[in-house]
Amino acid sequence: MRTLQQDMGHASPNGIFVHLYINGLYWGLYNPCERPDGSFSASYYGGKEGDWDVFSQSNLTLREGNTSALNQMTSLCQQASSSYEAYQRLQGNNPDGTRNPDYPCLLDMTNYVDYMLLNFYTGNADWPWNNYWFARKRTATVQVSNSTAGIRKSHSACQASNISRI
Repeated sequence: MRTLQQDMGHASPNGIFVHLYINGLYWGLYNPCERPDGSFSASYYGGKEGDWDVFSQSNLTLREGNTSALNQMTSLCQQASSSYEAYQRLQGNNPDGTRNPDYPCLLDMTNYVDYMLLNFYTGNADWPWNNYWFARKRTATVQVSNSTAGIRKSHSACQASNISRI
């Protein structure tokens, strides 16, 4: 999943499968991978570690930052189901779809759609309430893949017992 997400042009934790031995005792096959936290987001998308709101797992667990943008995004998402203007504003756009620098970009729609397609296409049975993270840069906008950084989602297949994957 992580490699496919990277192939789609999005950041996703790198990992490697290893046979783990501790003091000569075989512990099995493990998959250590990058931890997708504020530091991860800053290294792939710019800024500093403390610039990022980071959430994961069930119930939108806040790992770093604050919930202000998430609350704003959730409110606009509810409105967007019946309002094209709210849908555009969610992406930081005017009603005609042109970028409005006065509106925060709350959702990177391309990233979100690709994330959903990937999980539907692969028939991911360990989803939607497990093994994900999302982040948003709170500070000035950053350009990534020709869009302003909004909330981005990523998938992880790391074993939670090995690498706590947010």
